[in-house]
Amino acid sequence: METSHLHKILSRRQLGSDCTSRRAVWHSPALLSRFSLKTRLRHHSGCVNTLAWNEQGTFLVSGSDDCRICIWACWWEDCARLQAAYLTGHRRNIFCAKFVPLSSDKKVVTCALDGSVRLTDINQSEEPAQRLLGVSSQFVSKFEFVPGDANAFLTAGQDGFVCLYDLRQPARTAETGNRDAQQQSVVDLSAIGGCTTLAFDPCNPSIFALGCEDPLIRTYDLRKVKACPARTTGEGSQPLQAFAVEAHIGSGVGPRARGSRMARGASGLAYSMHGELVANLRGDSIYRFDAQRPSAMTDVGGVPTCTAVLQEYTGRVNDDTFAKEVCLLNHDAYVASGGDCGHVYLWHTLSGRQALKVRGDACIVNCVTPHPSLPLLAVSGIDSDIKLFSLGDAAPADPTDASDGDRGRLGQRLRRASRVELLAEDEGQQRLETASVHRQGGNMCFGEGRHAEALAEYDAALRAAAFHPCSAKIQAQQQRCKVMCWLNMAAVHLALHEYQEAEVCCCSALRVQPGNAKGLYRRAQARLGLDELRMCEDDLTAALALMPGDSALQRLRSRLLAAQRNRARKPSIFKGLFSGESGVAHERAASAPPGSATCATRRPSRQVVLVDDDAAADDDEDDDEDDDDDDD
Repeated sequence: METSHLHKILSRRQLGSDCTSRRAVWHSPALLSRFSLKTRLRHHSGCVNTLAWNEQGTFLVSGSDDCRICIWACWWEDCARLQAAYLTGHRRNIFCAKFVPLSSDKKVVTCALDGSVRLTDINQSEEPAQRLLGVSSQFVSKFEFVPGDANAFLTAGQDGFVCLYDLRQPARTAETGNRDAQQQSVVDLSAIGGCTTLAFDPCNPSIFALGCEDPLIRTYDLRKVKACPARTTGEGSQPLQAFAVEAHIGSGVGPRARGSRMARGASGLAYSMHGELVANLRGDSIYRFDAQRPSAMTDVGGVPTCTAVLQEYTGRVNDDTFAKEVCLLNHDAYVASGGDCGHVYLWHTLSGRQALKVRGDACIVNCVTPHPSLPLLAVSGIDSDIKLFSLGDAAPADPTDASDGDRGRLGQRLRRASRVELLAEDEGQQRLETASVHRQGGNMCFGEGRHAEALAEYDAALRAAAFHPCSAKIQAQQQRCKVMCWLNMAAVHLALHEYQEAEVCCCSALRVQPGNAKGLYRRAQARLGLDELRMCEDDLTAALALMPGDSALQRLRSRLLAAQRNRARKPSIFKGLFSGESGVAHERAASAPPGSATCATRRPSRQVVLVDDDAAADDDEDDDEDDDDDDD
């Protein structure tokens, strides 16, 4: 049904019957279900903190913790390649990089953690020309070019100042030169906190929204701002109005202690084509406001503030970084952002319903940058690579995979330590082939009785298979590989009578495939060896329900019944120790000759245990031979 509907939409678009078909294509569930990772761009050696397309969508610029910018030629994911990489002169992490408009993509402006704002002229054939534009007392996190003016841009600094730069001003000659030669402070929020992000309104190009370390999102008119060069008075331009969630207004508006952790400030801002403001709030959801017709106005610190929320977008976490952006896709049909769990989220703009959740980073997604015209999405975060998502034949992997665990609730440092790569389909296939080679080597070692080597091979196979799959096809193959490795490791531990380790391996396999009969069988063996008879019986009952006629399960059931009978006899034995008659009988049995009938009555229960242990080892070996055949 969905595919036929998409076919009709594409046919109308091909015939040019209406102009709404492009929007309808993106609204089709059949299309979104095929939106997945296509390729990775790798050259940086640190977190990629910023991405920006040129106006035509033919080049992508990226900035990283390695203090370099990379220019990528990737107008389509099949031909993506590195065009050039340049050192910028920054000494700390680059937070924002953009092509200078109308420069033929030959000039790039950057800002960084070292507080400097720089211009890199890549028009030179050999060494790019670098120019220091300005320096702030703290880091500069974001800048935006003024609409209609390719030489002017605004920066948002952690020192609380918004500065206006003009590329036409003469360059600074030294680090200690006149800091106001090219930069002019136009907004001062230093008494409140650092400025985090800003965005211009396309409906009113002189209006820009500013995020700070408090719940208010203030808007200013660039034509009415006044300079505050002293940078010490705390006085600056007054905002036209502000936007905030009503429940947050009393939680942190006004001055804060310098150095304290950021409260509910905006980490990302974006305007729609119709002037609606979308704000990505730290520690909270994403909200959409009507910036053209604000309502529910209230006075907050002398600033008229709109508290009417058009839509809230929930489901992702934004706690660990200040750099998470937000954007609108396909003529404002979708709102997109990243989360601390490493996923990219898409919501329907009007309804707020989540349309897509797909893995975008091994740890945290910060940047989500749509192509100006194509269904292509560039994503980056803590990983040192850039992911390009587009349409394809394979469905994306299930984001709720059991093997992913609860990494989304871990702290940032723990998630970085347990980071797992996100691979494209061809890369994932190669890793699974490597895992298969190690697994087969483990089977060979186990068959020859080299248990330690077998465990090492299975562990190498699991390490090779430890990645985030990009498609449902690769995900299914990965799960099958992991389950076979865990179960084969359990078989080795059972052969070594290491029942605790065998149980752990079986539990790992059953988390991926809860209804795996072999996993239930081997966990039942391990629990029998640990004398956990009740749990052993539960696993055995579940396995028999899946394979009622299996002979190995029937033999294990007989062993379990024998162990239960043996346990039932123990209370009567201990009870007899405290009775006179039983005590006499016990003394007679202890003093009887080795070959007497009295002594023989004391031995069967101990012999049963030894026979059960031997049988357990035999069962494990037989089953492992079957497992080797299955794996091959």
